[in-house]
Order: sequence, then C-alpha cells, then structure tokens
Amino acid sequence: MLLHQDEDASALGAAMLAWHALEQVDAWRFNSTAAARVFEPNAEHWPVYKRNYRAFSMLYDQLKEASNILREK
Repeated sequence: MLLHQDEDASALGAAMLAWHALEQVDAWRFNSTAAARVFEPNAEHWPVYKRNYRAFSMLYDQLKEASNILREK
C-alpha cells in the first residue's frame, strides 16, 4: 500500500496542471510514488486484517443501496 501526504493533494494537483500547461513537467508521467511511504502487510496482523475486512464487507453491503439512492439524479 502506498501512503501519500494528502494534506495538500488539491494544491499539488493544481500545481501539476499549471506546470503541465507551462510545459515544465509532463504531469501525466509524474512519479507520485517517489513521495509516498510504502507499507507491506505484516503476517502477524492477519487476524486483525481479516476482522476489519469482514466488518468493511458488512458495512459495504448494508450501505450499497443507500449509496445508489444518493447517486440518483
């Protein structure tokens, strides 16, 4: 998993678009992973991952219909 510093994500996106418009950087080839921290799963935490994923799956299923309603125009 890559974790980016997202506090300024909108500012970074705006700056990249400006640099791209000024032909100072190819924003579409920008390597954003260079500023990211990489996390590898820890096998010792498998029970926690499994429990949390089970809870996420239950919530996703329960909220799917509500999400569809909110997307209606």
